[in-house]
Amino acid sequence: MIQKSDTIISIAKSKLIAILRIDNSDILLRTRDVLIKEGIRILEIPFTVPHAATLIEQCRNDEYILGAGSILDPETARIAILSGANFIVGQAFSKKTALMCNRYAIPYFPGVMTPRDIHDAMEYGAEVLKLFPGSLFSPASIATLQAPFPYARFMPTGGVTLDTAQSWLDAGAVALGIGSDLIRGCKTQDYRAVQAQARAYLACISKQ
Repeated sequence: MIQKSDTIISIAKSKLIAILRIDNSDILLRTRDVLIKEGIRILEIPFTVPHAATLIEQCRNDEYILGAGSILDPETARIAILSGANFIVGQAFSKKTALMCNRYAIPYFPGVMTPRDIHDAMEYGAEVLKLFPGSLFSPASIATLQAPFPYARFMPTGGVTLDTAQSWLDAGAVALGIGSDLIRGCKTQDYRAVQAQARAYLACISKQ
């Protein structure tokens, strides 16, 4: 079993969570294979995807770390954890979900937008905060938020692109949650495009 601290360290080292928001299971699995082959080792399957729990059971593997996203409540978090998720990501902070994840010693990355969100999430043990939607913020927001919350670590998600990734990382983002811009080629089953985009993101991260 992967330890909670090991998961967080691995995410901070990889600096990229690939979000597989793909409704077709076959395309999701093929896209996963492309990303893993290129060296991406942190994946997230959102619970907005049909049969997400089954897919997590099918996809869990020692070669990479697999999380569950779009988790709104503790009941769904528990299903994801028992299915094999190594971390839980939410659109917003939920105290009950935080407690559930703490019970199972699983990292919880809640979405935050406001100082109150940040305060409450940190009070309940969240070590990485999903700055969401990232498109509503700028990289400079990290320094602004870390002034009153110096120990907060932020993971911008939602609207992060290859054009902005470097700026976010330079600003101190612990990692980036990237979905559509990374895997957009899968919509037309253009896996070479997915491969090319994965390589471009990894090249960006290697500069850190």
